[in-house]
Amino acid sequence: MSTPRRQKALGSRLLSRLSHRIRPLVVLAATGMASIVAGGLVTAASAAHPTEHASWAAGYLVLVGGVATLGIAAGLHGIRGAGDAPLHATLLAVWQAANILVLCGVLLDSSAAVLGGGILLFAVLVAAAVLSRAGRRSRPFTAAFFVLLAVLAGSVPVGIFLALFRA
Repeated sequence: MSTPRRQKALGSRLLSRLSHRIRPLVVLAATGMASIVAGGLVTAASAAHPTEHASWAAGYLVLVGGVATLGIAAGLHGIRGAGDAPLHATLLAVWQAANILVLCGVLLDSSAAVLGGGILLFAVLVAAAVLSRAGRRSRPFTAAFFVLLAVLAGSVPVGIFLALFRA
């Protein structure tokens, strides 16, 4: 028969294990949503006098900094046994740093920053794909996550090309 003290200890251990797994997802979901809001604010602020850079930054913040971040965070969180939460948090922190690098590179016309950020983005996508293959999850979930990663991986070189050559 379990005692209230034993039940409390069990609940505490379970909560601790869950918080280590969920905390990176919450932080990254908040970061992704903040990027979406920032994209909306950039659009609103530049509505009276839109510029090419402002339009590009708004789209990038919403699509890559926001939506893609949320998709990758959810995908990594949903894969059981594919690394651990600190590894997922590290990947997504590198993803965010790379986004900042690309964003600053385009706004400051720095080809090196755009290229470096793009390479980091691609590396995170490859690492996430490797982790998704190592994890345990239903085939439809893993397939959907893999399709997301493939679409993003295909868009990185295109985005780098467009940013560097202003096509």
